[in-house]
Amino acid sequence: VAPAGAIQAQIEITVTATAASSVMRFDRPALWQTQPRESVEAVSSQAMVQLILRELTPGQLMTVWRVTADGARMLVR
Repeated sequence: VAPAGAIQAQIEITVTATAASSVMRFDRPALWQTQPRESVEAVSSQAMVQLILRELTPGQLMTVWRVTADGARMLVR
């Protein structure tokens, strides 16, 4: 059963064979609902935006831009 609101799902498995004759069987793959990888919430009363990013790789670089009403981009971080 797909999680509520799911539009797609993916299972990724990375394995290394110890020999050319190695065999691997998966008896019961499963999916479960998790929190979104990214979420943004505007807090007008404090003139701020809360940006939550999950599952980041250590050392991963990221750029955050503010886009104004006229479409101009301003670097935030």
